Amino acid sequence: MEPTAEVAQLKAEVAALREAVNALKYFLHIEPVGTTERAGAGLHIRCTSVSLVHPDAPFDPQRLQALFSAGKEGPMLALNGQDASPRMVLSVAEGRARCDLLTKELRPAVRLQSEDAATSGQIVVYDQGQARAALQADAKGGLVTVRHGDGVAGAALRTDARGGELRILDGKGQVTAKVFNHGPDGASFVVNNEAGRPAAVMSTVEAGGTFMTFNPKEKVSAALLTLPAGGALMLHGPEEKNTVSLHSNVQGGCLRVHDAAGKTAAEMSAGAQGGALLVCDQEGRERADLRMMEGGPMLVLRNEAKQPALTLAGIKGEGVMHLHNPAGALTVLQVTSAGSALSMLDAEKKVQFHAGHGDGKVGLHLLPHADANSAVALITTPFGGAVQVSAPDGGRRAGVCAAPDGGQLSVFNDLGIERALIGSMGDGGLLRLNWGGTMGVAATATDKGGLLVVNDAEGNAAGTFPPTVGGD
Repeated sequence: MEPTAEVAQLKAEVAALREAVNALKYFLHIEPVGTTERAGAGLHIRCTSVSLVHPDAPFDPQRLQALFSAGKEGPMLALNGQDASPRMVLSVAEGRARCDLLTKELRPAVRLQSEDAATSGQIVVYDQGQARAALQADAKGGLVTVRHGDGVAGAALRTDARGGELRILDGKGQVTAKVFNHGPDGASFVVNNEAGRPAAVMSTVEAGGTFMTFNPKEKVSAALLTLPAGGALMLHGPEEKNTVSLHSNVQGGCLRVHDAAGKTAAEMSAGAQGGALLVCDQEGRERADLRMMEGGPMLVLRNEAKQPALTLAGIKGEGVMHLHNPAGALTVLQVTSAGSALSMLDAEKKVQFHAGHGDGKVGLHLLPHADANSAVALITTPFGGAVQVSAPDGGRRAGVCAAPDGGQLSVFNDLGIERALIGSMGDGGLLRLNWGGTMGVAATATDKGGLLVVNDAEGNAAGTFPPTVGGD
């Protein structure tokens, strides 16, 4: 080859090489050691895509193992499986980063992405291309959702500043149940009805726990509570008024029934002395009260003014009945181990009538006095019956009684001293008139006829009629 031809060929080859080097410089930029502030050399590659191939088949597109590309939306890195189909795809678009794990059918299996470039992210797990579970975060907290076949969420777990919350949803996406933290007192468990409104709620409160059920009008129909004094169970009607409530406390329990107006109709309770039963009228007024007292049971029936009308009590084995009227008068019937008694008192609680028996005796008293005789007293004595009439101050004025020889009638002065006596003596009768403390005149009938005896002031016999002989 002529030198001129060789030179021309070399020039052509150098021009081609320069063109190739210039083209290579567009894609490659080399920073030798010492030309930059970095310690080592640098190599910059400028291109829209880089393909990594199988080392045994570098030119076989079916053996492509990775593809790194750039586009208008952002960069993308795809890692392929043995069939050259993508299995993992990393991409950045519109400021959001995403990582997709794909099946061999190129359907997503797992997706990791940032919802907001600054604060939040999301992980989604798929089955047959359908999202089944998701984990995401936002400014308020984290959220986990589980979905069924049509992509609708079936359950969700969330957390925020108050705490955590778990929601269970139906096929329409409505919440059917949820568990959540409602504050310092604890958590709540809510079950909803078909309309998505609460049907049952279980919660913790400062005193303990509560469980409530609701009717379709969102009114409480039943509630189980823990109160500071003990537990409580409440059953409500449609409008939360006709209620049955059961409470417990340190002394015992209480069952209360309310009418449709919300007023108490009846109450049964246990206290320090024992049980109690209370019955009210339509106005909520207490009308009947049966309870155990320290000494025994007691029943009180009240009038419309809530004043006692009838009281029955068994105190230490003794029965007592009180009948009251609105003006304050009182009738008392009492039975004791010694006997029984009936008393009638006026509004000032002064006894007007008293009848009783005991120790083998029977008595009836009108206007009795606590420390004096009754106005009228009908009593029994060892010899039979007796009637005594007294003045308002209790002083005796007259008396009729049975005596060993028959009956007797006595008349007394204002000092309660006997002044006259009419009585039976055997088969005869006796009339005696007294003056001071001595007998003045006595008249009697005997088997020998009538006899009149007159005494002097000293009580000595002054004469008789008819005259007696020999002291007969």
